[in-house]
Amino acid sequence: MKKQVFSLILGLSLFGCSDVLAGSSESDYASYYKKAQKEYESGNKQSALDDLNKAINLNPNDANVYNDRGLLKDELGDKQGALDDLNKAISLNPKLALAYFTRGYLKNDLRDKQGALDDFKKAAELYKKEGNTDSYNTTIKLIRKLSH
Repeated sequence: MKKQVFSLILGLSLFGCSDVLAGSSESDYASYYKKAQKEYESGNKQSALDDLNKAINLNPNDANVYNDRGLLKDELGDKQGALDDLNKAISLNPKLALAYFTRGYLKNDLRDKQGALDDFKKAAELYKKEGNTDSYNTTIKLIRKLSH
């Protein structure tokens, strides 16, 4: 189950290329973000993390990059770092449904069932508002499974 959900999260988010800075830093930011994607896809997760760190240094206000870095940190076993990044993503963009979904998944993994349920419920609410039926239905299924 964990691997399936993690794959779903990665498919929804990781390196979905979010907003890019205007100006001269734009190409550097986008370059690091795209390089991180290539590194990840080729199995070089630490290099991907390094490139995401560089992208964040150039654009520290992009919630999507924090979400992606949180996913990667979780995959690398840095649960607290992942949680910190997901909290930052949500603080930057409280309407980023995927960050709530991802944090809910992480909280469940950390055995914080109520925290996970709260985040999944918030994600479902936001997915519904977005009209994202597939993600909404996936999240509802997880809520039901955790509620039993």
